[in-house]
Amino acid sequence: MNIEIIAIGNELLLGNIANTNAAYMSKELAKKGLQIKRHTVLPDDEHEMEEGLKQAWQRSEVVLLTGGLGPTCDDVTRKVLAKFFHSGFVYSEEIAKELQKRFGDKLGSIQDQATILDKAKVLPNQIGTAPGFLFTEDNKILASMPGVPLEMKKMFIDFVLPLLVKKYEKEEKQVESHFHVCLLIENTVDPFLRELQAKYSDVSAGIYPSTGTLSIHFSSKNKQSLEECKKLFLQMFEKYVFSTTSERIEEALYIEMKKKGKTLAIAESCTGGAIGARITSLSGASDYFLGSLVTYANDWKEKFLHVNKQTLDTKGAVSKETVFEMIQGLLQETSADYVIAVSGTAGPLGGTPEKPVGGVWLGICKRGETPEIAHFRFPGNREVITACSVNYLLGGLWRKVAFSTNSFDKETLCLMS
Repeated sequence: MNIEIIAIGNELLLGNIANTNAAYMSKELAKKGLQIKRHTVLPDDEHEMEEGLKQAWQRSEVVLLTGGLGPTCDDVTRKVLAKFFHSGFVYSEEIAKELQKRFGDKLGSIQDQATILDKAKVLPNQIGTAPGFLFTEDNKILASMPGVPLEMKKMFIDFVLPLLVKKYEKEEKQVESHFHVCLLIENTVDPFLRELQAKYSDVSAGIYPSTGTLSIHFSSKNKQSLEECKKLFLQMFEKYVFSTTSERIEEALYIEMKKKGKTLAIAESCTGGAIGARITSLSGASDYFLGSLVTYANDWKEKFLHVNKQTLDTKGAVSKETVFEMIQGLLQETSADYVIAVSGTAGPLGGTPEKPVGGVWLGICKRGETPEIAHFRFPGNREVITACSVNYLLGGLWRKVAFSTNSFDKETLCLMS
């Protein structure tokens, strides 16, 4: 099994847009147990495309090509494919009529887009104007699709993916499994994964870090070995695995809060509303989320959360004492079952030797219990520090609600100070 994706476009090489098409196809193929061996990006240059296509055709059984099928001056994919496969061009009345029906007679590119390659099977474009093309030769496949993601996705799912599934139906498939974990860093998980790989050499494992979360991927053609690895991983890190399907910790929290019938209120300082925004990005969040007070300035902490002025003057806004009083203020002013609060220095300004940039106090409390307040030092710029603060707070709250355990424990001490 040797599948390669080639994306065409100067805009990709210049970094103006991301190559989301390759990511999408790779993910969909992986769901079917089909592995991508290579991603290639080529410019809108005939010579470079010819050379790149020649190399890909020599080393790969399947080449999936996106981009360059439109009617503009930089769309040269059809011309290159015609030369490569010794194909002529023919005008398709059927495609022209379909384009006229969908877009009207004023569409100026009908003549161009209805001109197809006579050695290829046409892949219908049911959204845009540029049809795709399928070449089969020497038991190899090349599928050329539009670069517009919406058009490519439908063409790929409807026509190309079923073809590839059928081609490889008798081959042993790669099986994958994913774990999304919170409150852990790579150095905590990596030694255990190395032990698993030493024991199960037919299983591949990978760690993919994000801001405050990790994704752990296992893959193998041996389902039994994979299942044993999954079982051992869960035994070790069960109370940190918030999902096997979604990387969004807010979804896991939503599920647990709904299941337990509990409510939440938030007091934010350095995150500036980012926690509330993440929570309310999900439809139905109002079933448990009461609201967030963004008390960025000290006088707002005093006015709305009743933080003592003396506390702010002597301990500062970025302190354990201030976060404790923010929590008490939330409990006093709301009926929430759980409250969380955050105050820190996200930078780049505001840091001092005593309170450097990246220092953040996180507080979590279930009504009637003693608040948990921990200090973290997150590396990175303002955006990263904010994202880590959000994910660590949501992760800690999820642990507390899901397992009735401490939000933060010894496994997170590596970032605590």
